[in-house]
Amino acid sequence: MTESKFIVFEGIDGSGTSTQSKALVQNLVERGMPTIHTWEPTDRPIGRLLRQMLSGELTSSDSPEQDRHLLALLFAADRHDHLWNNKDGIKKELAQGKHVVCARYVLSSLAYEGEESS
Repeated sequence: MTESKFIVFEGIDGSGTSTQSKALVQNLVERGMPTIHTWEPTDRPIGRLLRQMLSGELTSSDSPEQDRHLLALLFAADRHDHLWNNKDGIKKELAQGKHVVCARYVLSSLAYEGEESS
């Protein structure tokens, strides 16, 4: 058995991270390699909250700067849960010998959090 791998596709919105990561997962599965597909923000509770905030469905304050700080903290919390949760966290999946292919991870947060607001 080969060692499990954590593979991340990073890129700006619309650059194909989801499309390419799904294609890799399909290829690995077709080769008989146990593989899961994951992404950030996740579909777990904090990730769903993030998606609502990013779409403008929810706002936390009247201050864009405060919203940026809150989003950064929520992304960190979502990533912590994504990595460590006992149900299907990245660490658990890797420990079970599965490859984990992720659309977006840490570098996306660094890029977007470093973006200057207008």
